[in-house]
Amino acid sequence: MELFIDKFLFQKLKISNYIIQTDLRDKPYFGGGMYLTPKDMLKFGELYLNKGKWQSKRIISKKWVKKSFKNYRNLENVTDKNGYGYLWWHNTYQINGKNIKSIEARGNGGQYIFVIPCLQTVVVITSGNYRNGKTQQPEEIFEKHILPYLEN
Repeated sequence: MELFIDKFLFQKLKISNYIIQTDLRDKPYFGGGMYLTPKDMLKFGELYLNKGKWQSKRIISKKWVKKSFKNYRNLENVTDKNGYGYLWWHNTYQINGKNIKSIEARGNGGQYIFVIPCLQTVVVITSGNYRNGKTQQPEEIFEKHILPYLEN
């Protein structure tokens, strides 16, 4: 699997500095086991923002991007009640009376890729909030400090 991802995704995005951890069965573990640099996280977000295209070349299908971004599950028992797709969280922020939808990849310790289609923008925030109860701090920073600037 790692060779497939490297050949058909990472090489095309010019991503070479990454780690993909495996589970006990030696299968890739993407629920907190993939490490990318912030620059490469941004590339990944831009690939999805551009519906699977990178530098005008199709890397992943538009259909897959749409399918993975789709909200499949509304989450009622957690603070974020917006929903979840295929490894993408859905969130809606209110800025100046407007609802701004963000689709987010969230990683352990507060690693975030915010894809904001209505603003044609990708924002990456990395942090080291491991086991301290502050893993959602990037959402607060994004909502209070970054999004108002982008929205204007």
